[in-house]
Amino acid sequence: MKHTSILAQTTQVLRHSIHQGKWKLTLPSERKLALELEVGRTTLRRALEVVTEQGYLAPCEPGKARKIADPLPAAPDLHSPTQPALVVWLTTLTEEQMPHLILRAIANLRITLPNINAQLEVITLPTSLIHSPPEKLSAWAESLNAKVWLLQSLPQDVRSWFAHSPHHTIGLGASNQNESIPSISVDIAASGYHAIQQFIRKKHQSILLVVNDDQLGDNKRLADQFRQFFHENPSLSGECIVTQSSPTTLQQSLHNHFHTSQNPATAIIVDIPQNAFGTVTWLQQNGLRIPYDTSIVLLRSEPSITFITPKLAHYKAREDLFPKQAFQWISDLLSSGTCPQSQIQLIPDFIPGLSISNARSTTPCK
Repeated sequence: MKHTSILAQTTQVLRHSIHQGKWKLTLPSERKLALELEVGRTTLRRALEVVTEQGYLAPCEPGKARKIADPLPAAPDLHSPTQPALVVWLTTLTEEQMPHLILRAIANLRITLPNINAQLEVITLPTSLIHSPPEKLSAWAESLNAKVWLLQSLPQDVRSWFAHSPHHTIGLGASNQNESIPSISVDIAASGYHAIQQFIRKKHQSILLVVNDDQLGDNKRLADQFRQFFHENPSLSGECIVTQSSPTTLQQSLHNHFHTSQNPATAIIVDIPQNAFGTVTWLQQNGLRIPYDTSIVLLRSEPSITFITPKLAHYKAREDLFPKQAFQWISDLLSSGTCPQSQIQLIPDFIPGLSISNARSTTPCK
């Protein structure tokens, strides 16, 4: 069953009524129209803006009734067969680099989108476009003829270009303050802050953050928040290791920290399972027992962590909410050309494990 938002429904009703000649030259007043359509004034005004942008109404003049455009755009032929609308999932990540949550969302959308005559295609952004002029990016985007773009893990300038372009765009991952597009993300920074507080309650004074350098706005926020917290709390010690998705780089960074730091960490916060595997392996190879010598918590969970011993404490977001919300927005954009400009952040649940304990006075390292 297809569900659309109040805004999308209102936009559809306005377009249909205008095409059917319900109103002659002008629309009724906003007050009468809101009562007739049984919607709030804010929703009505946004719907009126959309149908104006789509060419159904003339530009609004202050203090005057809204005029119906002449000529009107052609009415869609709902009975003729149409090609499925192309929805592009645009990313810089390979399938191997994508978190489990993202892979499940992609699989879910590939199953559900045909119900609204749409199909999903995952496209990796060509490296030649990452720092290219806007004109080149525009020409490439137009050539694909996508109806909706889902943006995940993109360079800031590319995401910003899409957010300010005429394309229907949905952000996946942390949004920027100057973006006015719907977006949904897992609030990894909230999980990070919660993990810090847990470790402090267990008397840990030195905490290490291991995070990937992968252009994700979520990771940058997490690292910035981590550094800011320890800057404001100088009695505690916090260090951030930024990896390059390389096990060798991670092992070297851990070696440098534990062998050269005056206050080596007794607790570690890790962003993704790949880094958790590498960190746990290095700790065990260097004689650091989990959780007796070093506690560890994982911020992004996926099924593969069941192979890590001991059982890791971790944070897990509800996987079903991500594709459901994306589907709702896609449906609205395809049916009415608009959707609510919401920024939704999913707060992960904390799942206790066997990897956290009270801090030791010192951390031995061979």
